[in-house]
Amino acid sequence: MSGIRGVAAMMLGLLAAPLSGAEPPVLPLGELPVQTLPAGRCALFLWDRQGDAGRRIVMVTNGPSQARVRIGGKVADLPQVSAGEPVLLGFAARARYAGAGVTLDLDLALDPDASVTGGAMIREGAAALTGADGATVVVPVAGLIGCR
Repeated sequence: MSGIRGVAAMMLGLLAAPLSGAEPPVLPLGELPVQTLPAGRCALFLWDRQGDAGRRIVMVTNGPSQARVRIGGKVADLPQVSAGEPVLLGFAARARYAGAGVTLDLDLALDPDASVTGGAMIREGAAALTGADGATVVVPVAGLIGCR
């Protein structure tokens, strides 16, 4: 999980604004509407752990692997461009998705959990969204992998 620790410094900058009395940062990842998972498919769902905690902000599907996000009020599907190990239920702990002028990097702690039948928990992680201008916002996330 060195990647998550590596983004900690970036996250501190985001968290420091509310503590200093400044306005909290506006998160570029909007909440996704309720998603329907077709029978026989699996998806990785992530929600925000800061600000409006519990907002569904990322859904990753495999076959083809892509991340669904909502940016500027519009839902976009970003194809996976790279992935690393480990992999659990077809989803990589570290992966990059790109398209629509943005790059989304996920660094997740995948945790097979006996209490999730046919799935897994994501107890901690980071979603880093980089715009065309190179500015990056890192959002702490949690989630789950579920199959239908």
